[in-house]
Amino acid sequence: EFFHACFKWNTKSGERSVQSCKDFTNIVVISIVSHMSDADHFASQDIEGTCQHNVVVFFYSLKDRFGMSVILVTHDLGIVSDFADRVQVMYAGSIAERGTVDEIFHSPRHPYTWALLNSIPGMALEQKSKLYSLKGTPPDLLLPLECCPFAARCEYCMPICKKQRPAEGPLSDTHSAACWLLHPNAPKIDPPAGIGGKANE
Repeated sequence: EFFHACFKWNTKSGERSVQSCKDFTNIVVISIVSHMSDADHFASQDIEGTCQHNVVVFFYSLKDRFGMSVILVTHDLGIVSDFADRVQVMYAGSIAERGTVDEIFHSPRHPYTWALLNSIPGMALEQKSKLYSLKGTPPDLLLPLECCPFAARCEYCMPICKKQRPAEGPLSDTHSAACWLLHPNAPKIDPPAGIGGKANE
């Protein structure tokens, strides 16, 4: 009854409400059986803010009650910062960076992670700057990709980035990133102003 009422009252259309309820019911059943839930649709922008928050809270109540894991697939960094313990930042189907939520938000090391954090509207307003957006387009994943997936859109791209895919390198026991900027011979690049530290709290 909780999730039926949630979607019926908070979504923008009855059609979406019915489909969301069906998907949500299936996911809850899968969650209890497999002890792992993939909360893709329900951490997206397709659901209004209040309902979205309630759904995520409900998932985490299931997590505590049944001792299961929850995987959130989302671009909503607010949900990530509020609910996640560990984060994997993915680009073009590959893991760009992974770590604890504190490491990703306070000590990011991959340019794509920087771009994501720099695109948060609240940060742009605080810095009185324009909202950041990436230039270029993602790579065609139907074609072989031997270089860094982010090379074509990265403003810190080096020649090696266009020739060879970087290996994922450890930054700590819980933090790693796949970027040539982490190589000892790479130039030292500081994160953009406002990325990391208290600016993202």
